[in-house]
Amino acid sequence: MKIAIVSFNLFTAGGARLTFNMAEALKKRGEDVVIYTPALESTDFRDLMKGLDIRVVPTGRTITYFKDKKPQGIWQWVTQKIRHESEFLAVSRAIAGAMEDGFDAVNVQDSAYRVGFYYKRRNPGARIVWTVNGAPFKYLATGNLLRDLLGYSYQYFRRFTSWKFMVAMDDATVLANADVHWLDEFPVKHVSVVRAGLDFEKFYAPVKDIMAKAKEKKINLLALGALNAFRRYDDVLKAVKILRDQGYEPHLTLIANNIWNEDACRDALIAYVAENHLEKNTDLHFDGVPEAELSRVYQKADMFVQAVYVPPPGHHGWGLVNFEAMAAGLAVVICRASTATEVLHDGEDVLLVDPLAPEQIAEKIKFCVDHPNQYRKIAEAGQAVARGMRWENYAEGMLATFRKPQP
Repeated sequence: MKIAIVSFNLFTAGGARLTFNMAEALKKRGEDVVIYTPALESTDFRDLMKGLDIRVVPTGRTITYFKDKKPQGIWQWVTQKIRHESEFLAVSRAIAGAMEDGFDAVNVQDSAYRVGFYYKRRNPGARIVWTVNGAPFKYLATGNLLRDLLGYSYQYFRRFTSWKFMVAMDDATVLANADVHWLDEFPVKHVSVVRAGLDFEKFYAPVKDIMAKAKEKKINLLALGALNAFRRYDDVLKAVKILRDQGYEPHLTLIANNIWNEDACRDALIAYVAENHLEKNTDLHFDGVPEAELSRVYQKADMFVQAVYVPPPGHHGWGLVNFEAMAAGLAVVICRASTATEVLHDGEDVLLVDPLAPEQIAEKIKFCVDHPNQYRKIAEAGQAVARGMRWENYAEGMLATFRKPQP
């Protein structure tokens, strides 16, 4: 089968790993796979890209959406949105025009959905499958009346203008059952749940015996991901302070890659550490971590904490890092709002906390320190869940959507 994968975003960890690992798994099954992208600037995924047919299409336009500074003022915000829409349209047309004829299936990921429409006009027999990793066209209120009015209007405009592109989608894939409802309002013909895979062997490490460390009330924590306010790293830092004030000795390594230019968020985290004298309890990094170093970062920690919470109408998605941490033998604390909870069980293979509840994060960490045997059981059970997640399974699920007969 001849398959094209189109992604505009091959620089953030989760999205890039999903694309490259799926392509590799499909290739191992004997499928002919080509990846199309407008830019490939990151060198972090060199090992994952090895041997893949990746074609960078010179489009004549740059998608500044991924690099723009936060707009200052309403007028800058409006002009920025207009520019983004123009860029996405121009890049989509250029990539569709550069693609080979004869693809049986075209997998357009997230914001690349327009490429599917333009390619299908050339090749009506191609099956277009849209991979949706985040809620499309959702606006989260800021509390600024004018900004929110414009924001909601912009998203309704995007829905209206995207309708013709959505008609070209033969199928859509999401990572969790909770994500299916996002697409109810669009003319996508069918939605399939295909759960992400995992390179278990790459991240595997034996579950640690923290008994000796626990006697001294010590624990090494890790929080990892892109930097933005919805990651709620501030709640993790607050949990560290709670533990420190209660006589425990937590140490948090926070790796929050500032790819979205969230300088205000970064500065607030640095200020919180300074104001609360947490320098000895924290290491803050805002430039990410090379892919080659990632497994070692996990293995230096005892527990992984992901406090991400996006309020309705959005919500946080799957979180591949949760399962990478489990594969590395860590006990994992995550927010109940994560869709990963569809396959996890509180107190058995994961520790769940309510949104925006740093005191609960602290309690879960304390529980593991105070009960190291329970820590071990939870970490072992989580690792068993991660062991069953394979990129081969993800590729098989995606192939099933690619091979469906045209309606």
